[in-house]
Amino acid sequence: MKNIRTNRTALWGCAGALTLAIAIPAIAYGMHGGHGGHMEKRFEAIDANSDGQVTEAEIKAHKSQKFSEIDANNDGALTKDELSAHRKAKREARRAEHFSNMDADGDGALTLDEMKTYRMARLEERLTKKFGKLDADGDGTVTTAEMDAAHAAHMKAHKDKRTKRADKRFSRLDTDENGTISEEEFTSAQRGKTFAELDTDSSGGLSKEEFGKKRRGHKHGH
Repeated sequence: MKNIRTNRTALWGCAGALTLAIAIPAIAYGMHGGHGGHMEKRFEAIDANSDGQVTEAEIKAHKSQKFSEIDANNDGALTKDELSAHRKAKREARRAEHFSNMDADGDGALTLDEMKTYRMARLEERLTKKFGKLDADGDGTVTTAEMDAAHAAHMKAHKDKRTKRADKRFSRLDTDENGTISEEEFTSAQRGKTFAELDTDSSGGLSKEEFGKKRRGHKHGH
């Protein structure tokens, strides 16, 4: 198959090229930036020493700091009003920051041009970042092979994440660590299909495969 080579400079040359640029992240098989950006900010906030790793101690310290921020009267206990007030303050702060970022001349009012400029700058930033991920060899172009490789890596990461979650849930229920989940272990925590329906081999325990079917069925049912 002939390689489709997309030049980075051409992405911004004209309106038609911009349309092509917008298509790139969609073709990149679900590499969405919004959620990832939020998670990146959270990670950086917790990673106190900025070493690129989050330790259990850092997580606890971050939670303790958040608790103190919410506990307005410093009585060591959180009320519903304090939680509500904290959420409201965070929302207002985010809106104010967003407005300030768009208000280029700082006059306290937004023009259409300011909104357009801000949106286009954000779009270009996201596209540039995603383009860099796709352009594995750094030559300023993206080939079908690079897109296929990005897709394969994305799907593998997604599968690995699902497997890890399933294994974690399984281990949490398999309290005696014998590799199966007994009816007694299962009954109190599970919803959806009955244990008997899931225990297809009537062994009295759920294998990881049987448990996985339960999880998929529960997810599809919702």
